[in-house]
Amino acid sequence: MLSCHNCPDVVQALNLMAIINPCVSHTTIDGGMFQNEITERNVMGVPAVYLNDKEFGQGRMSLAEIGGKVDTNAEKRAAEELNKRDAYKVLIVGSGPAGAAAAIYSARKGIRHRPDGRAFRRSGARHRRH
Repeated sequence: MLSCHNCPDVVQALNLMAIINPCVSHTTIDGGMFQNEITERNVMGVPAVYLNDKEFGQGRMSLAEIGGKVDTNAEKRAAEELNKRDAYKVLIVGSGPAGAAAAIYSARKGIRHRPDGRAFRRSGARHRRH
């Protein structure tokens, strides 16, 4: 368990939940030491998280993801909160090189709005046909 890349983060998230909320208890079982648990539960990936003896999740999970799965109304509240915000002029969804390139491109080109409110790119170099 200690050499696993996924387990420590999930175990710490569950530990925090148990410390903060007295209604939550958490038991960690090291599958390397208790092979019978792995066999009985047919665990195929780690960490395997069970809630009230039913499989809850498997693999790396953050505290926010675990909380979201436990709180069944979290997604609805998040959607309502997002709907309260004003519309974005530019919204880039994603990350990594493609998201960064899109953000830089958008910032360099700038945004102007037509009288009807629709956005269009600032005029720049045009391609000509020869």
